[in-house]
Amino acid sequence: MSKFELTDVTDVLLTTILDAVPASISFRDSANRFVYINQGAAEKYLLLAQSQDSSRDWSIEDFIGKSIPELFGAGVMEGTENLISKVIKTGEAISDHEFTGPLSTDSLRLSITPLLDDRNNITGAVTIAIDVTEHKEMERAIQDSDAFNQAVMANMIDALFVIDMHGTIRTANQAAEKLFGYRVDEFIGHPISDLMTDGDGQNHDDYLSNYLRTGHSKILGKGPREVLGLHKNGKTISLELNVGRIDLNGEILFVGSLRDISERKLTETALQLSQEETFGAQQRLVDAIEGIREGFALYDTERRMVLHNKTLREMYPGTVDEFDNGATFDEILRAAARSGAVVAAIGREDEWVAERLRSFGRGDQAIEQQLDDGRWVLISDQTTREGGVVSVRTDITKLKRREGELLQAQKMEALGQLTGGVAHDFNNLLAIMMGNIALLEEELGPGHALLKLTDPTLRAIDQAAELTNRMLSFARQQPLQVQAIKPSLLLSNLEPLLSRALVEGIEIEFSVLTDGWDCLADLGQLEQAMLNLAINARDAMPRGGRLRIVSENFVMPNSTKSQQPSLPPGEYALISVTDTGHGIAAADLPRIFDPFFTTKGIGKGSGLGLSMVHGFIK
Repeated sequence: MSKFELTDVTDVLLTTILDAVPASISFRDSANRFVYINQGAAEKYLLLAQSQDSSRDWSIEDFIGKSIPELFGAGVMEGTENLISKVIKTGEAISDHEFTGPLSTDSLRLSITPLLDDRNNITGAVTIAIDVTEHKEMERAIQDSDAFNQAVMANMIDALFVIDMHGTIRTANQAAEKLFGYRVDEFIGHPISDLMTDGDGQNHDDYLSNYLRTGHSKILGKGPREVLGLHKNGKTISLELNVGRIDLNGEILFVGSLRDISERKLTETALQLSQEETFGAQQRLVDAIEGIREGFALYDTERRMVLHNKTLREMYPGTVDEFDNGATFDEILRAAARSGAVVAAIGREDEWVAERLRSFGRGDQAIEQQLDDGRWVLISDQTTREGGVVSVRTDITKLKRREGELLQAQKMEALGQLTGGVAHDFNNLLAIMMGNIALLEEELGPGHALLKLTDPTLRAIDQAAELTNRMLSFARQQPLQVQAIKPSLLLSNLEPLLSRALVEGIEIEFSVLTDGWDCLADLGQLEQAMLNLAINARDAMPRGGRLRIVSENFVMPNSTKSQQPSLPPGEYALISVTDTGHGIAAADLPRIFDPFFTTKGIGKGSGLGLSMVHGFIK
């Protein structure tokens, strides 16, 4: 049996009260069919029914158990009926919905409240349509109807309290019981502040006394504010409070609705923690990117820079403004080309920009790029899953230098093998020549006129033999006789020899450290190296000059900071040879240690002097 069927005196009394209310009230079941309508609603629906079908005599009983579409057809009062169906479906009340009646121009204000059974299941809805023009009278009638108030309060989702001007609870609804754990009769007569924490309770009392004293309120009609409530078991509850005022028979009452927002607060807290963790992770990632030695840049799907690090700024100082302003990759390329930061772009800016744009984002193409400060970088671009691009630049300057050194070493090794083979073969030929000349001299005998031809031939063979020895030395096919050598003693012994090798007009100056460190070297090779340098200096100063030879102790610092990264750190004996000659052209400097390369005229140099010195020292 439905709870709305009229079966006893109480229901008759309720019906009498509802019929007296100057409002259109109806009760709907879960299918949005009429269960009950009061006299005010009946009058309006009967008028609507008569306008639809005047051939029959309509009564209230014709409406019970039927829906509006069943009575009047689809489309009649469709908007209002959809709202009622929505409340029945969702359980979310709707208040103060204004609409115009179907047979008049009167403005009506509709409130729809879900009806709940003892298990909080939705069993239907109660609708109240009030003529706004008679709002005051309707409000007074509703306030006088305690049964109506209790019905509405009992089915509200939010906890509802009515308190007097002293803050004492007059009544509460079932939602308040569920929220705080007390029965309604346990609420009545107690201060509302008892249901709040100490701080919020004191604030409430202060707000109330201030309002009664001044007429000004910080909370009345000011929208929801958050407070902390206390459950019967002592648990703290996060609440959202709205407060309104009611004047009833000359008495001031306040209505407060409280909504439990504990779950929302937990969600907000969890979200905040998640956001903080996410931000922290992002910050750690940014810090890590900032600290890496590679140049890093991140571009979005529009190829606009959104992140870069300090190393990238150091590589391209002329494009920092574009980095900071989030420029596109195209704009950054053109700025780099204009600044001259990239060697390959000098003199061909547009062509270089077009080439780089075509390769951008292609992970299968690593690009080597030389910067204007002499550094080399390896560029790798990778497209992200979202369509952006991560661009990483690795400094490969040392790698390029070592690559060059490796190529030079391979070339020198190949030349050395070739030179060694040639020298051996040449020595064999010289031996045959010397043997034949010796036999020829023996056949000619002493005093023969042709002996004047054999002497210069033998001298030429000796010179050729010396040249082959130098070639074998370059090819490292002569073993080194390593011994401890004191540089000061070596240079003292070499001074007469070096003086004889120089021409007049060349002044030789020695600056020898007498207590210098000993070194390990082949004495003969070291003497030959010093002689080669002296001869080169002589040839560079045909009109005279100064040759300075210095010996000193030298400590090589950490190789990462030195100008000779291939030389291990440690203690060395340093011998330097400088002259005041015309020097070597800048274009020839990269080749001065290459075998057989010489800047001297044809027939004036073998091109092995400096290469032998360099190879021996290495």
